[in-house]
Amino acid sequence: DQKFYFYNPIKQNQTHMNVLAANGVPEEHMQSIIVFGAHTTLKKVTVSDAAPPIITLEELPKLCRKLIRKRKDVYTETEVSDMANHLFKSYALASEETKNQHIERIQEKYGTTT
Repeated sequence: DQKFYFYNPIKQNQTHMNVLAANGVPEEHMQSIIVFGAHTTLKKVTVSDAAPPIITLEELPKLCRKLIRKRKDVYTETEVSDMANHLFKSYALASEETKNQHIERIQEKYGTTT
């Protein structure tokens, strides 16, 4: 078995929520979920009651159906598509230099990820 160490997913999730908020998405319109691959075994996981659900990929469809039943529509499909495109262009298509600077900031703040 291989072991991998990585940035705290709860902190990473909060960073993603902050990015959405900075791009105009109100917190009440967000739902935090931390999803790991189906074959992941999590060890030494301690979370507070305030932490978002931490689930595996296999559990995601059931949780999404449950959340959809509880929520009303907030955005149209076009608005969601526009937001996703904006975020994709702003963050996923960042230059290699920007991505490397981001990794260096994380490593400086939290230590190495390996």
